[in-house]
Amino acid sequence: MLKIKKCICILLMFFMLSQFSLVFAEQVVNDVPKYKVNGYIKPDFDINHTNSAIVRSNFIVEIVELQLSTVTDSSGYYEIDCIP
Repeated sequence: MLKIKKCICILLMFFMLSQFSLVFAEQVVNDVPKYKVNGYIKPDFDINHTNSAIVRSNFIVEIVELQLSTVTDSSGYYEIDCIP
């Protein structure tokens, strides 16, 4: 069961990453502007309330060049702070 769930999550990741939204906010720390990226991943197919948390949680959202990452919560929300 865990193996099937993992495969489904990997497949869903490819569909979801094209559907996420970004919100940029600026912070200033020690006179150097810092930014925050946050948003929700959203599947491009219908999901029911029962499996919504399973489908949206534990995805890694990453800014590869900066080696910054975070994991989505059960609602699909993510947030990366202190981006130079």
